[in-house]
Amino acid sequence: MDPRYQEAKRKWEQFVQEETATWPSDKPVIIVEYSVFGMGWEENGIYGIRGKVSIEQLQSIEAQLKTDEEIGEQRHMLKGEGDYLLAVTYDDGEKDDYGRYIHSPYWDMSVIGFRTFDEVMARRVVAEEKH
Repeated sequence: MDPRYQEAKRKWEQFVQEETATWPSDKPVIIVEYSVFGMGWEENGIYGIRGKVSIEQLQSIEAQLKTDEEIGEQRHMLKGEGDYLLAVTYDDGEKDDYGRYIHSPYWDMSVIGFRTFDEVMARRVVAEEKH
């Protein structure tokens, strides 16, 4: 295996561990790995998760990411094409005294890591050469 790939993978995993080690347990955080091939592309999607999450929640997170892309809200994907590591928590929204939502529930997402497709493709080439 290519030493550059091994080093890049080690750094990525170490980064994830360091970022998640100090999070409070009272607000569960889900780590989502999301690939962006181009804004609004159908192929964009979640390819990895860490943390406890149901299929329905995962579908909801992906739907919110895709909706943000469709309306041109690039707040999460500012670095362009590549793999994004997102810290995701659920916000229950806020209601007024009459029980009406002031703001609806949503998934709060923060980008905590990014790698380009050049880095990703280098890994795939090395894997193909092994076989």
